[in-house]
Amino acid sequence: MSATAKHEFSRREKTRDYTVAFSLTSDSPVAPAADYHRWLREHGQLRTLKEKIARNPEIEKLLGAQHAYLWGGARDAKAINKLREQGNTRLWLGYDADGDPMSAKAVAAAKRHGYLVGPYDTFANGQDPDSADTPVAKWPGTVYPDYCVRDWKGKIKTGFGGRGCYLSSEAFDKSETTERYLAEHTKRLTGNGANSVFLDVDAAGELFGDFSPKHPMTKKQDRDNLMKRMRTLADKDHFVLGSESAVSWSAPALAFTHGSQTPVNDNLWPFQKDKAWGTYYPSEAPTFFLKPVQLPHALAKSMYDPAYRIPLYETALHDSLVSTDRWEMPYDKFPDRKKDRALMSVLYNTPLNFALGEADLTTVGKEMARLQRYFAPLHKAAGTERMTDFRRLSGDHTVQRSVFGDDTLTVTANFGSKAHHGLPAGCVDARLKTEPEPRRLCPAGKPESSATG
Repeated sequence: MSATAKHEFSRREKTRDYTVAFSLTSDSPVAPAADYHRWLREHGQLRTLKEKIARNPEIEKLLGAQHAYLWGGARDAKAINKLREQGNTRLWLGYDADGDPMSAKAVAAAKRHGYLVGPYDTFANGQDPDSADTPVAKWPGTVYPDYCVRDWKGKIKTGFGGRGCYLSSEAFDKSETTERYLAEHTKRLTGNGANSVFLDVDAAGELFGDFSPKHPMTKKQDRDNLMKRMRTLADKDHFVLGSESAVSWSAPALAFTHGSQTPVNDNLWPFQKDKAWGTYYPSEAPTFFLKPVQLPHALAKSMYDPAYRIPLYETALHDSLVSTDRWEMPYDKFPDRKKDRALMSVLYNTPLNFALGEADLTTVGKEMARLQRYFAPLHKAAGTERMTDFRRLSGDHTVQRSVFGDDTLTVTANFGSKAHHGLPAGCVDARLKTEPEPRRLCPAGKPESSATG
């Protein structure tokens, strides 16, 4: 295993001091991540889920919950009640801030069932209010373009997908005490009673230096501002907060993250622009999220082949926040990868992420319920524990074992094509410390043992 790093020594960015730490570790494939977990803890930079739950008990509802984004008719109260009738006991439910949010009645139904529910929001994008393609990019007054990030030439930093601009966190921070743009924005989006919020981008580490004379900013200031507004949502407003692809500096502010479960190959982004992937319409059932697609072989291998996957992220941060996949890569998006993804969900003790439209509410909802019922007791027991061990048990790396806490949960997954010591191919055994027999799951429908589950 090897790694490379690049550092820019900059007077403006105050990055002229640079420290490199070396550690002697074991030969475990996840030893570097375990050592990093130790470093974070010793330097006071690790905030555990147990600590977060103590401050906000609502976060406990994430334990045992699968995650799902809802579209069209799947957002109404009848659909929410149907999910519970199907046996989904715990869920995190999200919806795009597309101008058609879940109603207060639907949110109330979700909360009555013990679910977490909230919008997919963004503070990063600003567009001309007269032509903006999403309501969340419309800001009052002259926020656009006055708050746009500018490069050293004074040119506006174009926003995601070539739309509008990236908005400066420093500009918002400087004006928040008087204008309250961020507070009012959140109030509008959560006026339906939502108890959770998902923030696009904020936690991922996409940081900007801003050369605007009105709101100059270094990347470090940007990071500090992002943490400040995430902590406001989590600690002051008491939302169960999630964000995209959280890293170690942002994890302390969050309860969950989407996008950290699967390592993304850069070839994914061009493929998502291919019409085969899907589009953002129709708005009630966008094929970008709901249309099944087959990944090109090389891309699928780099992202999902278990023989090449090592749970470094979970080793470092499993006891700090709940991690799952990106919203545009739900469980049903890649049908030929479902078995491996289900096994990996158990092996890593991380939930699956789904996308539900009205048309597939019955089929997907039932499958989600079946997997959630198996996953729930395992995650409730070990979701706040460290991943304390990971090893490969076969020469081809297709049989793998993980351990959480002090043997709180031990999971053995067989991704291979033949049985291994009594564990059938395509199956996973999860043994709770409190139970004499493992719980077995064979997601492809192979016969299960007589053990619980």
